Amino acid sequence: NQLLTALVSKPSVLMVGTLEPRKGHSQVLAAFEQLWQLGHNINLVIVGKPGWKTETLQQRLRAHPQNQSHLYWLENASDELLELLYAGCAGVIVASHAEGFGLPLIEAGYHAKPVLARDIPVLREIGGNSVTFFSGTSAQSLANDIELWLSSIAIEQMPHSAPQHTWQDSALELLIHLGLGQTALAQPHHAQVSLPLNRENPA
Repeated sequence: NQLLTALVSKPSVLMVGTLEPRKGHSQVLAAFEQLWQLGHNINLVIVGKPGWKTETLQQRLRAHPQNQSHLYWLENASDELLELLYAGCAGVIVASHAEGFGLPLIEAGYHAKPVLARDIPVLREIGGNSVTFFSGTSAQSLANDIELWLSSIAIEQMPHSAPQHTWQDSALELLIHLGLGQTALAQPHHAQVSLPLNRENPA
C-alpha cells in the first residue's frame, strides 16, 4: 500500500475529523506548505469526509501538487486502516477552534502518540500536561510549532499523549455527552462500554 509505505518512510502527521471550517484544516495545510517549501520531508495525512462550507479546501486538497507525495486525504477509512494510520504516524494534530469532546485526542492517547493541539479549554482539559499546545492562528506560527514539535519527537524528548482519563472513563463521558449515559451507568461497573461511533465518518 502506497500510503502505509509513505507513512513509515518519513515522519507523518495524522489529522482525523470531518472537513469543517472549525476543524482548522486550512491553517494546518498552509503550515505544511511552508514546511514543504523549506525542504522538510514530512507527510500530512488527513482522514475525514468532506463537510459543509469546505468546497474550496476540498478542491485545494485534490489538486495539490503534493497530493499522493507528501499529502494524503482519505475521505473514507475503515477501522482497520485508521488503526494502522495511528500506529504508523509520528504524531497527531488536533487544530479545532471548537470541539464538543475531542475524540481524536483521546484516540491518540490510546495509541500512545504525541499530540499537538490547539489551546482551547476542552482539549486542555482532556490532554492536560501530556499534550503540546499551540495558540497561533497564522500558518507561519503553526509551521514553527510543528517544526519544534517534530524535532522533539525525533529526539525522543516529547512525552506521549496520555489523557488524564482512562479509556473507559472517556467512553462513558462520550456516551453521556451523546445522551446515552443512563444506559452506560446501568451496566455493572460500567463494563464493556461500547462507543456508537463510525470511524469512517470521524467527527
